[in-house]
Amino acid sequence: MSKTKITTQVLSFMLLFALLVSSSCKKQKDKQIPPVLNFKSGAGYTSADATLPMNDTIMVGITAQKSEEKDLLTRFVETQSYDGGASTTLLNESFNLDSYAKDMTIITRNVAGTEKYTFTIINRDGIVTTKVLNFTVL
Repeated sequence: MSKTKITTQVLSFMLLFALLVSSSCKKQKDKQIPPVLNFKSGAGYTSADATLPMNDTIMVGITAQKSEEKDLLTRFVETQSYDGGASTTLLNESFNLDSYAKDMTIITRNVAGTEKYTFTIINRDGIVTTKVLNFTVL
């Protein structure tokens, strides 16, 4: 065998080996899937937009789950705004959990208008899922 042919075979083998090693060592890419957030439903829970009387008391519940193995849930935020105005933070909790659940009692105000409640869950990567409930208060 000629020296050139052996050198070519060795280089081809080294290139193939390097390609196999590099492809098997690639880091698995994070898919950036948002966490899951749902309203609790059933008896006693309000889980959709509604028209409510003034000074009414309702229960809103949420459940949340991580979507990716390593992306724990880290924060839950509840905000409220009246008549399209600025939002006020009602709840801001930090944690490191696979899943999270919360029940919140809401008392509508004694003034007719609109009330907007925003519920946000955030995971370790800062990926956000938000759900909103709008109430017309009469």
